[in-house]
Amino acid sequence: MPAWITRRRPRGSTALLAAFGLAAAAMTWRANAQGRAGHDNPVAAKYGRSLQALYPGLTAAEIDQLLRETWGRPLAAETGGRFREAPYQGTFVNVTREGFRAVPHQGPWPIDRNRYYVVFLFGGSSAFNYGVPDEQTIAAYLQDLLARLDPKRPARVYNFGVAFYTSTQERQLFEALLQQGAVPDLAVFLDGMNDFCYTRGAPPKAPHVPDAAVHVPAETRWDDYIRQLKRSPLGLAVRNLRNRVLGWHLARRMKSDTARVAAAPGRASEETAPVEELSEARQAPAAAQPAADA
Repeated sequence: MPAWITRRRPRGSTALLAAFGLAAAAMTWRANAQGRAGHDNPVAAKYGRSLQALYPGLTAAEIDQLLRETWGRPLAAETGGRFREAPYQGTFVNVTREGFRAVPHQGPWPIDRNRYYVVFLFGGSSAFNYGVPDEQTIAAYLQDLLARLDPKRPARVYNFGVAFYTSTQERQLFEALLQQGAVPDLAVFLDGMNDFCYTRGAPPKAPHVPDAAVHVPAETRWDDYIRQLKRSPLGLAVRNLRNRVLGWHLARRMKSDTARVAAAPGRASEETAPVEELSEARQAPAAAQPAADA
């Protein structure tokens, strides 16, 4: 075992390091709490930072309005424990009664495949595009791109993205639309993150989801304490120590495997022998074929 693991530290320095880490975590949490109080949108309030650099074309008031419209909307509960994006009309975010987010030059509902090339977009919050205006969503850019391909039958994209949705819920929504007679020319599914994060069904933290739609435990103050502690110098030191131990263990395992293979050089040749024999057996009939024909 490396010396940096076995070397002992004085108990006093360890206690001092722990006290310093806890104090730093407390100060970080207090500073972030004070920073959250000075912002008028949920994202900046959560992280205690200004978001002006991310929205160069918007004023501070417009950024606050956009993020309030994005994160301040409750999800609508449906039968069977399902939920969807609720109808909403805002300055930057608009959701129709049918449940899709509007884009510029939005196609009609019911859909009209005779006039338009109809595309349904499914996904979670990344497809809905939390944090950007209607005209800057993936659906808006996709519609603009596809519409240039065939001006006689331009594309119309319907954004059915719903926060927290997984591929299973999207498939169910797609099937429900098909049963209603809404059959698109193309269906696009944007997935990945939620399928890995929410493997047990209900999302673990979604405070704006109605209780009638899905049961979500509320985040407590201790969750915030733990999050700040992980980001403190003590938490970073523990994470660094863990990574170094895992790296040392992996390097030792690889060294052991390499030594074991080097100690038995004949094993590899024995394992490849059946493959060589099979190869020779396959070549033998081909070589003997001309003699047989003669």
